[in-house]
Amino acid sequence: MRIVFIIDSLGSGGAQRMVSNLIKGFIKKYKIKVLLYKNNNIFYKNLEFEKIEIDYINPNKNGFNFETISFIRRNLKSSDLLISFMPTANIYTTLAKLFKRKIKHISCEVSIKNNAESKIKR
Repeated sequence: MRIVFIIDSLGSGGAQRMVSNLIKGFIKKYKIKVLLYKNNNIFYKNLEFEKIEIDYINPNKNGFNFETISFIRRNLKSSDLLISFMPTANIYTTLAKLFKRKIKHISCEVSIKNNAESKIKR
């Protein structure tokens, strides 16, 4: 079974720590790939030793773009399960999975209410 984790980065944060801990737990039984779209990666060093495949999705682009969706779509071919974290990664993954074969997708909403954040993003 191949599991793909999709998250913005492996920087400091609760969701990022959860992803790195899940990967450490799953690596013994499953093949793991991580898709990131930001370069802030504090927990990356913890995962390097496990020989996990890590790919960057347009790390220098800001805002919504279709290249990210097509990159995720290309990585769906050999995946059995997608696990996405954070609102933006969840939206990208849901759009990429649209019209594709039936791949299981777990969408994790790990966030706090932030009044400064736009209502559209929430």
